[in-house]
Amino acid sequence: MARKVASAFLFAALATTPLGARTTALGPPESVKFLYQQGRYTEARDYGLPLVWDDIVHPEPLYCVAQSMAKLGDKDQAAAFFHILLRVLDEDPKAKADSLAAAWRTACQTALKSLDIDFKQDQRKHREAAKGTRFT
Repeated sequence: MARKVASAFLFAALATTPLGARTTALGPPESVKFLYQQGRYTEARDYGLPLVWDDIVHPEPLYCVAQSMAKLGDKDQAAAFFHILLRVLDEDPKAKADSLAAAWRTACQTALKSLDIDFKQDQRKHREAAKGTRFT
């Protein structure tokens, strides 16, 4: 149901050039990027997930889905999707041939470092809160 609604919206969505001179209908991968750039993270995630699982070798939608998950606070899932993207970049010939593969790899590694810092901060906070508590 959600995919049907998202598809109806996205294929009807128009992206306007800065000058407003022309409009272009968006295809599925571009639609995920468009939603992400608009800050519509829930829609980007919900529309991007089926797209990614249908054809996982598109780095940009996969990255936008992972970033959307991170922005929505689902950091574990975001990290999992960044790792999936790194695997795709390493193993898929089409993704390896992408001229932006190195940039995608760097962006994923940077995002993973950021998520790791957040995880360590949360871990430290929980450790501090549990000091002196005995667990049996």
